[in-house]
Amino acid sequence: MKVKNLEAKLSLPSLTAIFLSIIFVNYCLDSYLPSVPSIAKSLNTNISNIQFSFAITAVGMGFGTLIAGMLLTYRPRKFLFYISCVLGLIGEVFCFHPVILTGFIIGRIITGIAIGMMTSVIVTIVCDKYTGIRLAKINSILMMLLSLIPAISPFVGGHVETHMGWQYNFIIPLIMFSLITIMVYFFIPETFSSQKTQIKKAKISSIAKTFFEPLKDIKIVMIMSCGFISMGCVLSYLAIGPNLFQVNLKLTPVQYGGLAVYSTIAYISSAIINTKFIKYGFNKIMFPGAILSCLAAFAMIILYMIGYFNVLVIVLPFTIFLFAINLIQMNTLPLAITMYDKNKSSPAGLIIFVQTIFASILGIIASYLPAKNQFYLGVLMSISAIALLILLSIIFKKGTKI
Repeated sequence: MKVKNLEAKLSLPSLTAIFLSIIFVNYCLDSYLPSVPSIAKSLNTNISNIQFSFAITAVGMGFGTLIAGMLLTYRPRKFLFYISCVLGLIGEVFCFHPVILTGFIIGRIITGIAIGMMTSVIVTIVCDKYTGIRLAKINSILMMLLSLIPAISPFVGGHVETHMGWQYNFIIPLIMFSLITIMVYFFIPETFSSQKTQIKKAKISSIAKTFFEPLKDIKIVMIMSCGFISMGCVLSYLAIGPNLFQVNLKLTPVQYGGLAVYSTIAYISSAIINTKFIKYGFNKIMFPGAILSCLAAFAMIILYMIGYFNVLVIVLPFTIFLFAINLIQMNTLPLAITMYDKNKSSPAGLIIFVQTIFASILGIIASYLPAKNQFYLGVLMSISAIALLILLSIIFKKGTKI
């Protein structure tokens, strides 16, 4: 396979296409959440079953990441890009006109696989083209978009639900996947070179063995655990949200989508704090984040015990909690790469896969928790925060400087 100008940096149109692709594909993740009650009514099913679809989407993302992670070492990037686009189109078709609940769930699984694959391909293309400070800058933009877009998209989805109907929360993503396919064809270059790798002819078993090798390192496993607990709390909140806010607190789809502003504030402020203080060490950022997450979780339970139940007593403690755990979540991958034996394979792909799968399990459990008030959410947050504190105490035990 011949690739022209393999070593050239990405052009402005190519970078623009990559950033738009990451925006579009992550918009497709949860923009439909304000439509959960309407979808449940249309399919004549329980709201919990539709909430379950969000967690199952995240499971699909995990497997999409696994598939891409194992194939990207010996398959062209654009080929996998196209595959993820086709899967996304199929998934959205299943969702915007479902006949039964099973069809809707299948559509969300396929969409999740597409999102996981495409995100992995995009990150790989950037890593193929850049190194050092330039890579760090572009990667920081990608990570910011990965956090912000899922936080903002329910706000847009709420307006779409109100003014156009819930089906358009899947028709618009269908259009987005189509646009991504066009951008891949015209603007995104192939960055894979068969001359740069010998893994092309390797057996699947040897690739899998290399991919899962980091699981032998106990500290890497603990870092992964911190990652999936942090991510799982976010997925749990999103899974519980429609029932808690729209059914029990009677928010409209637009009002529920508007709560995204709090998540946006938490993500942006934690990213700024992390950028300013990470130079002092991972422990100086992650450990205080665990302590603050405990305080925020306990505050939610205390407010419930003294009889408060409204939007603010749920959203404000969770915003602080989200700020705190994001200080942990955004550093799990670089911490693992820093601590892992550099002579062995990178743990990045495995960490993303494990975090997504186990976080999805927490989200699935949360989708079936009672949501008449904030108590169970507060308990879940408290258990998670305590677990994070214990894990980080072990990782950063006395004498460990990192």
